[in-house]
Amino acid sequence: KIAAEDEDSDVRRGAVANLTDQILLAKIAVEDKHSDFRRAAIRGLADQALLAKIAVVKDRDEHVRFRAVEKLTDQALLAKIAVEDKDSGFRHAAVGKLTNQALLAKIAAEEPNEAVLNGARRRLAELMGSSSSAR
Repeated sequence: KIAAEDEDSDVRRGAVANLTDQILLAKIAVEDKHSDFRRAAIRGLADQALLAKIAVVKDRDEHVRFRAVEKLTDQALLAKIAVEDKDSGFRHAAVGKLTNQALLAKIAAEEPNEAVLNGARRRLAELMGSSSSAR
């Protein structure tokens, strides 16, 4: 209740940061009118489908959306963002979390944005380095 309703923003921020109730975190992440509380709630969210909704369907605040992309681990959703998002910053963030080397190679060859293209190349090199050292 404090995390969702307290009038003192510092008290609320602390309560949200310590919250483990996924249902309440989800409610705050999607419905709270203040973006800083939505971002704080996302830190504790584990629900990949909800994080995807926030990241793909787009929160009205880009910082909230970016936090959701950072928390995503679902490779299919990250691939969708990396290839289809109109904002190069979100494509770049998603590329940095991809593990699909074929997709990264395609992005590295075809991406028009230099930062995203270089991010794909770096990530591909990281993955290729770690796969050769694992042998």
